[in-house]
Amino acid sequence: MSIGEARRFIITASLIATGATFVFFLIAPAVGYPLAWGDVPRVFEIILPVFLSYLGAATHFLFRARHDTKDVELRDPGGLVGVLIRGPLAVFGVGTAALLFAFGFVNRSGAPNGSGMGVDELSHFFTALVGLLAVTTNAAVGYLFSLGDRQARRSAQVDSL
Repeated sequence: MSIGEARRFIITASLIATGATFVFFLIAPAVGYPLAWGDVPRVFEIILPVFLSYLGAATHFLFRARHDTKDVELRDPGGLVGVLIRGPLAVFGVGTAALLFAFGFVNRSGAPNGSGMGVDELSHFFTALVGLLAVTTNAAVGYLFSLGDRQARRSAQVDSL
């Protein structure tokens, strides 16, 4: 996986996750999903900052990067970089789908009394999923979107000699 491919994947996945989060949580209470309007901001404040920070890093990189810097290839013995970049985002997506299904199912109108999941539990599970991204993807984003600045500084140092 090249650095450009990794950057594109992170940007695309972050945009999809941000858009899906907005759409789902803004229409869920309106269509009968068992989530109160007052609980929506609580879930937003857990999920959105992570993806918005990825998009912020990408935006900063794209508007600061010199256009003449060369894209380098990641050293990726065994294909681990692709797994480490795609994997946590895939786990987040699958975990989110499972969590939202479970929350909706156990809180449906026909569910047995006392079997429901509260917004506290929903928030705790989302915090765990976002924690996975913080441990893995944040490090990759920091590296991938700082390379242009490092390359530009190196080029400037070489040019000044």
